[in-house]
Amino acid sequence: MSALDPVVWGTATSMTAEARPLPGDVDAARALVETATDAELFLYPGDSHLFTDSSLPSYDEQAAKQVNHRVLGFLDRIK
Repeated sequence: MSALDPVVWGTATSMTAEARPLPGDVDAARALVETATDAELFLYPGDSHLFTDSSLPSYDEQAAKQVNHRVLGFLDRIK
């Protein structure tokens, strides 16, 4: 992969009835991932996009650890 290659790596998306995503959001993200050469889509539980912020009530420790692990893995791959 060169510095100019488009990269679609991960999409942290909260999908619950409370979040009310726009119709087709998940389908569109899945379609994008299928067309990219090196992409992954990650869906996280809950209805908040700030679930990694430990100062907020929406903090999800397990999901935050998972995000951190995935981001660090991605950064290691692009060094």
